[in-house]
Amino acid sequence: MTELGHLLVADALLEHLRWSDRRRSSLYLGGIAPDAYRVTIGVDYREVHFRSARHPGQRLTDFLRTYLRPALAGGDAEAEAFFAGWLSHICTDYVWRQHLRAGLPELWQMVVTAPRLEAVALKHQFYDECDWVDIQLHRLDGAHMEEMRCVLSEAEVRFTIPPLQCSDIYRWRQQVADEMLPPSNYTVDAPQLLTVEFVQQALTQAVEETLGMLAWESKMARSGGEVS
Repeated sequence: MTELGHLLVADALLEHLRWSDRRRSSLYLGGIAPDAYRVTIGVDYREVHFRSARHPGQRLTDFLRTYLRPALAGGDAEAEAFFAGWLSHICTDYVWRQHLRAGLPELWQMVVTAPRLEAVALKHQFYDECDWVDIQLHRLDGAHMEEMRCVLSEAEVRFTIPPLQCSDIYRWRQQVADEMLPPSNYTVDAPQLLTVEFVQQALTQAVEETLGMLAWESKMARSGGEVS
């Protein structure tokens, strides 16, 4: 999912949870923070996306137990928002992968099975079309998205998850705010793979998935990790 997509999910969460605006910047930061590995040397995305089924420290349960539940129980509203944003990033990427497999199975299969050069070209086309969709989403509500960009660009980075450092998230925050809201160098005029509606469906599902997990994890945090 693009960074604009992650921010739109975080923005919807703020509204659904009826959180005050003081949480907005931390929620936005958490929503994009896992991708800050892209501006580092040596940090692997697996270390901060918690997709492993077996590797200790890289499993979803590790994130929930070590970071999210303590934040939900700790009484710091900004910490709660930041790690809820991080959860939304994890959920959104998961939903997006499932949405692509179900809605565009031919594309998914071609990327997986095509010869390397063809797969690379197809991926570039796909990423260009993701940027095209971001442009269209920005045009639908440009004023609000500019407000989101301003909030993000001024957000103070207080939290992180190692091996990412706060300075990494700060650099990534600047790059996202300056270059990706919306992207400026897309090359697609007539997309062949994606539509705005297809992406919006995934975003809606991602919000629902995150809200469901947050509700459960809040119960776990209140009960000390045991819910009957």
